[in-house]
Amino acid sequence: MQNMLSMMRSCIDDYQMIRPGDKIAVGVSGGKDSLALLRLLAELRQFYPAPFEIHAITLHMGYEEMDFTEVANLCQALNIPYTIRQTDIKSIIFDIRKEPNPCALCAKMRRGALNDEAKKLGCNKVALGHHFDDAIETFFLSLVYEGRVSCFLPVTYLDRMDLTVIRPMLYLHEKTVQNFVRKQNLPVVHNPCPADKNTKREDIKALLYELEGRYPKLKQHIFGGLQRSPLPGWKTMPRHARDKQVKDWQATEEGAMVHGWDFSPVEGHVIDAPLPWDYMALAKKLLRPEMRLLDLDTGGGERLMELGHPMDNVWCTENYAPNVALSKERLEPLGAHVLEAPDEHALPFEDAQFDIVLCRHGTYDPKEVFRVLAPGGVFLTQQVGEHNNREFVQFLLPDAPVPYPGWNLDNCGNALEKAGFAVCDRREAILPTQITDVPALIWFAKVLPWEFQGFSVEACAEQLRQAEKLVTERGSLTGSYHRFLLMGRKDG
Repeated sequence: MQNMLSMMRSCIDDYQMIRPGDKIAVGVSGGKDSLALLRLLAELRQFYPAPFEIHAITLHMGYEEMDFTEVANLCQALNIPYTIRQTDIKSIIFDIRKEPNPCALCAKMRRGALNDEAKKLGCNKVALGHHFDDAIETFFLSLVYEGRVSCFLPVTYLDRMDLTVIRPMLYLHEKTVQNFVRKQNLPVVHNPCPADKNTKREDIKALLYELEGRYPKLKQHIFGGLQRSPLPGWKTMPRHARDKQVKDWQATEEGAMVHGWDFSPVEGHVIDAPLPWDYMALAKKLLRPEMRLLDLDTGGGERLMELGHPMDNVWCTENYAPNVALSKERLEPLGAHVLEAPDEHALPFEDAQFDIVLCRHGTYDPKEVFRVLAPGGVFLTQQVGEHNNREFVQFLLPDAPVPYPGWNLDNCGNALEKAGFAVCDRREAILPTQITDVPALIWFAKVLPWEFQGFSVEACAEQLRQAEKLVTERGSLTGSYHRFLLMGRKDG
């Protein structure tokens, strides 16, 4: 078994089939291949570095003589949940449609039913028991009967179902699987289908057997050709190339830093759907030249300078030392007052000193803001909510905690009211965002350590390879960003 597990793990790693937190539906027909896959995945689950769950699914085709009791007992012994879904596939194909060539329709109906059941059970992946010989035979079937250079893929993403199909046994030969099933005494269920052993695939098996007698390494050469071919999804990355890729990613990680609120290094690579409000436009609408303005957590003063407010009426705070220096360098020559304020609960200002307080994505204490505002003054804030980037975080770090649980519109609005504010505007949105390449994901994760707690390229290399594959297949990684806006007035 150890050699088979090693081969299967190589296949899984080469094609990045499993990532942390996956819930994998294993299609169990009762045949030797699916039972071997189930047994091997159960064993792999105990030591594979990316934790995953398994749920076995059998589609009962409608043959009364098929008894899956022993399969259920095996699943119980392996501590794997097991579901049998009853179907009318046999009746539809043989009794109603009387298909003369039933295999293609049967396979299509089984795939649909299996995928549907997997989604109902909350699985994000489906594992099938195709092996090395199946890949060669499928390639020949397409070539001989259809005139196409084609084969199923090691990994297939079904965008309509949001499911990924994986084939972890592609490096295992059929004879190896047969011997394993016999030695493990796995409970193979006889297939009573009248088309069994009477198909085009059996013809191709016979042809390959004949050719192998003349060309002993034929199958190895064909499989190697698939991996070197331009067929999408079959190429693997050599180890030296993977090592270089990691070094390149680590260089991106080392160089990732943010100056103020400048996210220009990932401009065009992180694409947010537009918010239904414009924070800057709202701030400008509130301002009049004579107003004394306080900007909390100003960063490098980028947004503040866009407001065009008279700088001698501007005060701003920052608690991150590099940004304190940057904002002083930029803003003090213009006449603004820049103060380091490491504690939002004790602002270094007099009571009722300001007419307006702004805070975009910074920290604040509602009571302190209320204290420093003059009667009639306004507090406007846009905040990053608790659900921000969670899809990306969980992709890389499934166990990473939510950094600020409860940080949302309702709770923060209630806190303003409790501090004495009359809340006159409140808005919230969770909108889609896309990351178009892995270096941008690395940069993003590195400069937001409070969200991506524990991230490093070294710790997340396998997840980053998965991300690279998904970007290649889909064009981007899709997640969501969470923002909310509050405006409160201090009556007086």
